[in-house]
Amino acid sequence: MRFLRLSHALLTTLLLVGIGVFVVFVVSGLVEVRWRPRDSSERNMPRQPLDEPKRAPELFGTIEEARHPERSAPQFLVRCRQPDAGMVESDQNAWQRQHNPLMWVLVWEQTPVRHRDGRVGKLVVGQTVSVWCTGGMLTTNPPQWGAEFVVIER
Repeated sequence: MRFLRLSHALLTTLLLVGIGVFVVFVVSGLVEVRWRPRDSSERNMPRQPLDEPKRAPELFGTIEEARHPERSAPQFLVRCRQPDAGMVESDQNAWQRQHNPLMWVLVWEQTPVRHRDGRVGKLVVGQTVSVWCTGGMLTTNPPQWGAEFVVIER
């Protein structure tokens, strides 16, 4: 019986120490508990080689509106159009530009945004972009889709 009380006391002590260590990490900022989308302005990193997906982008077009809300993912409204000469068009982009050319694109914290030459980019109205998307499309009006990778063409 004494062994069970000792084991229980030891487990309780270890649990409390673990909780205390976790609290110290959270308070010191070593562990971030809440999700925070990254604003495009935080992407001031040096040039990196483009590591775009090996498929044609799901969307290609011009940014008509860009939003950078403080508490949610940055997003932009793209008007899909036919890609420039020499670029491959996905079936998705062909359908979008013919039937519902406007699409909201959500830019998550882990989504790379790069210029074609590899520089880190900021999304603004008037830019032409290629967008590789991931996950399900929300059927709002206009629809919404999460970006996996964004290349600013010009």
